[in-house]
Amino acid sequence: MDVTEEATVPSAAALETLRHAAKLGLRLSWDGARLVYKCEQRMVGHWVSAQLDKTRDELAALVLDLGQANDCLVPLRPVARPEANLVCVHPANAASFIYHHLALSIDDRYSVYGCDALDGLFSRRPDASLEAMTNHYIRALGQSPLSRMPLALYGGSSGGVVVLEMARKMAAAGSPPVLVVLGDTRDPLTSAVHAHYRRDRLAWNAFIEALFPTEMWDVPPDHMFWRLAESGRLDYLRDRLIPLLPGDGILAALDPSLIPDYFAAFRRYMNCYGEYVPKPYFGRALFLKASQAPRDATSTMISMLQGEARVQMIEGIHHSFHAPPVASAVSEAISRGIAEYLTA
Repeated sequence: MDVTEEATVPSAAALETLRHAAKLGLRLSWDGARLVYKCEQRMVGHWVSAQLDKTRDELAALVLDLGQANDCLVPLRPVARPEANLVCVHPANAASFIYHHLALSIDDRYSVYGCDALDGLFSRRPDASLEAMTNHYIRALGQSPLSRMPLALYGGSSGGVVVLEMARKMAAAGSPPVLVVLGDTRDPLTSAVHAHYRRDRLAWNAFIEALFPTEMWDVPPDHMFWRLAESGRLDYLRDRLIPLLPGDGILAALDPSLIPDYFAAFRRYMNCYGEYVPKPYFGRALFLKASQAPRDATSTMISMLQGEARVQMIEGIHHSFHAPPVASAVSEAISRGIAEYLTA
């Protein structure tokens, strides 16, 4: 089974994916290779290597699902004949790779895909508002085969804000998701009144996690980075990045000279969250709340779920939701919620 090649220059990441696919006798398009590879920027080659035990038909199904050009949907853990599709929408760092561990633990009757905003950041043209962002993602889903069967949405942390608005619009259009799951999503209005220094650090940490390799993630609270002005921080990131180039995976797309432009785009993207006022959703929903999170941090978002909804406690803290072992408990709750709908 072939997917037609496109007349574009492949990145190093695409070439690596093509080499792996060739071992299975499958020929991918450059665009298909890019989409396959983009789902795991954190560890170059890790996800693709993990797929080598999949059958040729399963990988072919993956590429046929998303081999068409799109700029936000990425495969995380697809299966050949799913009973439902789960789409995990990115948190504040704009990337869906954070859901890697969660995806591996989802019931294998369901395919798992990510939805991220990285292409908008790399092109320095992010969506201008949460309204535009959700319209963009809904349009991409509607143009893909994923919406042709039961579709569930999950948003961890601030991803739940995006998911809530997507679900509300999809329901208004007559195609509600079968289940909406919010993973310890904090109230955006409460977050907007945090002290400036805390918002500043959250934005910079999310920016670094979104676009830079793991070697650059170590910026503890007492690091000299935080004593620098904005231009100094951007220079620091550029100087850390250059010795790692040329690289593969996410590095193949980074241009050190454009780091100030990337950050300007990221700041515009982050402003989408602070400007959003949540609205009620009347469909089937599940709120997964971290047991060690502040009691009132999620109260507004929970109150927005005014349909058939329940709250379930997950043992852990907010920042542990998508890492082992907590990710397994989150996956189990999501899988159970989807199964309840399918067997109803």
